[in-house]
Amino acid sequence: MARYPIPLTLLTMVLIGCSQSPKEEKQQSVAPTPEQRFGLTEPQRKEIFAEQFRTEHRAYEEALKRFPMDIMRRAEEEERLIEKYDSEIRARYGITKEVYAKIVFEGIEKGWPRP
Repeated sequence: MARYPIPLTLLTMVLIGCSQSPKEEKQQSVAPTPEQRFGLTEPQRKEIFAEQFRTEHRAYEEALKRFPMDIMRRAEEEERLIEKYDSEIRARYGITKEVYAKIVFEGIEKGWPRP
C-alpha cells in the first residue's frame, strides 16, 4: 500500500480553517482592508499627501512673489496660504485637521513620492 504524504501547507490550511468559529470568520470578513484608513483608500491618502506638498510649494511661490524682500511678512503670508489651501483639501475629502495630519505623517513614514 503506497502512502502519499499530505503537503504541510494543505494540512496547515485545514487545521487553521477548522480552528475558527463562525463568529471569528464573520469578524474577519467585515474588517476593513489594511489599505483603508480614515474611510479613505491608500491611493486617496497618497493623493492627499501629494496635494499637501503642492499646497506648500504653491503657498511659498505666491508669498515670495507678494513679499520678495520682507522675510517676516512672506513667512506670515505663506503660513496663511498653507492653512487656506489645506482647509480646502480637508473640505474636499471631508476630513478633520487631525486625520489630515495623520495622513501626511503616514506619507512621510512610508516614503510616498512627492510630486
